[in-house]
Amino acid sequence: MARTLHGSPRGASTRTAAPRRLARAAKNVLSFAVNRVVIQGTFGHLPLSYLKSTFEEIWKAQPGVMERTSANRFRTDDCVNHWLASSWNMVSGRFCPANEKRRGEFLLLDEKSLPAVCDIVRRQKAPLLCLNDKGSDVTPDRCFEEISAAFESILPGKSSFEK
Repeated sequence: MARTLHGSPRGASTRTAAPRRLARAAKNVLSFAVNRVVIQGTFGHLPLSYLKSTFEEIWKAQPGVMERTSANRFRTDDCVNHWLASSWNMVSGRFCPANEKRRGEFLLLDEKSLPAVCDIVRRQKAPLLCLNDKGSDVTPDRCFEEISAAFESILPGKSSFEK
């Protein structure tokens, strides 16, 4: 049986489809809370995926805001950013809750965390690793040497596209 975008069978009445959408949205919100995933803006620098259709929908709903943002060469206080699309999907019920610890690690790079960072790389503990060196007390040369050595231990040869 063919289904609509929201999962209800084609031809199903709105009375039966709406409760299913509401139930699915409630399940997502509860799962979001139970899994203690991070809410918008706190994923650090881990990547988020977006649909082009979400930006098109925002552009149709708020053309003035989008045009003002696009007209600015540099971000200003009245500009919007990609978090708008993330929030738009969330309030529209188009998101899948995810546990950020399963997605990757976001660490501040300092004297204390450098050995842990190298260990994460060597043991391949995280699928993604984002390092922030803001306010770091470790010299850039030392960071480069130690992190490079960790990567060399798991990737000793050049990849096919580097040859």
